[in-house]
Amino acid sequence: MIKYTFDKTGRYTITADYIGSELYQAIIVSLSIEINKIPNPKPNHKNTSNHIKTNANMKINRGLPIIAIILVSLAA
Repeated sequence: MIKYTFDKTGRYTITADYIGSELYQAIIVSLSIEINKIPNPKPNHKNTSNHIKTNANMKINRGLPIIAIILVSLAA
């Protein structure tokens, strides 16, 4: 089971619990990614903060399947 949390301060945490073989009954992995300000391609736009949030979310969402695949391969 994988849980994703994204709070208002820009901290993104991934918590994954896997039930593995006899040697590894449960592997608990938690990753926290600090998101700093992402440069906005259109600084003159009115909704600058919204663009920054959208860019941060899009970049993280692209990396989620890769991180999940790595965690599954490590737990297997």
